Amino acid sequence: MTGELLPFRFPVVASGVTSAEAREAATAFLAAGSENRSNGLSEFHLDNPETMLALCQLLDSTIESSPAEVLEAARCAYDSLEGIPGGTAGFLFDEREYYLGELALIAGCSCRFLTLRDEARLWLDRASAWFLLTANTGGDVARVAYQRLALKLEERQFSEVLRSIPPLLESFRRGNANELALKCRYLEGVALKETGRLDEAVSLFEEISAQAKALNSARILGSTYVILIQLHSELNHAAETLTLVQEATPFLRSTNNRVALAKLQWGVGMLMRTQSRPAEAIEAFRASQLEFQEIEMRADVAALHLIIADLLLETGQDRQAEWEIRAALPVIEQLKMVPEGFAAMSLLRESLRRRVIDRGALRKLHGYFEEFSS
Repeated sequence: MTGELLPFRFPVVASGVTSAEAREAATAFLAAGSENRSNGLSEFHLDNPETMLALCQLLDSTIESSPAEVLEAARCAYDSLEGIPGGTAGFLFDEREYYLGELALIAGCSCRFLTLRDEARLWLDRASAWFLLTANTGGDVARVAYQRLALKLEERQFSEVLRSIPPLLESFRRGNANELALKCRYLEGVALKETGRLDEAVSLFEEISAQAKALNSARILGSTYVILIQLHSELNHAAETLTLVQEATPFLRSTNNRVALAKLQWGVGMLMRTQSRPAEAIEAFRASQLEFQEIEMRADVAALHLIIADLLLETGQDRQAEWEIRAALPVIEQLKMVPEGFAAMSLLRESLRRRVIDRGALRKLHGYFEEFSS
């Protein structure tokens, strides 16, 4: 799950730039590439609140298709806006501080998707600091708190997530932020899934799916399709899984949700693995991996290397399995993906050195990555 579905507010602004011109400038800024964005203030009118509104909306809506590109654009826009002294240009009251908070929040969310967790925390700290200078402090800081909670979930702090959800959920309900409240329920469902409470998770996600349809929330619905596919795959409910795949695939393509499409293929691979169909499982995992590679989600690519390696060992392809593991370990180490899996990492490295793969260590290590598919 990414982005902020329904920010508590985007300020209504009056400026010399029309909404159409602002959208055009924002689109041009995102398309320009990092090497051509240096003149952001003048060429792309980033000193104008109408343009900044359009840019934040565009970046938020693009995270599922290009998280790395969104991160780079958000960084550049943030640096440009930060260089404008408060009370200057076309920004009134707390607009400059608000947009700095929005850009930092978008950057933090993008980093979370890319498993750049230390950098994500830095951006979320910046977002909180700027939002504290605005009129809607409580609502905007609550959105930052949601991203922090999602980080805890990815770091497998499941009991803390379940304990922290009720007050955050109540905060969103009091602010009539129904989609954000539903996202909190989504985190709750993932925590249930990861702690083995699969039937409870299925029931909750079916409820979330119905509410997402009622709210017309494509983002939540897409993510819910994916996790229901994964749950039914894990439970070996083949008919339910395939029905959901057929329903979800055209929907995700229509919304250009490449992240969810990649995770959908991951779910299909899980079903094939559960049904002891290793060749078909590997094919689905490879399709998922290719999609993740194209959108630069290196952590998920590495996780799939390990899962594929396990299947290759199962089919007697030890040397190919070794290659998959060697491709994954440097990324896992660089991104600090599983500090709790350090012992398994060490055992696996030692077994690679001896050229006899420790499958128990491999399975323990790739077991840490199941939440990446959520």
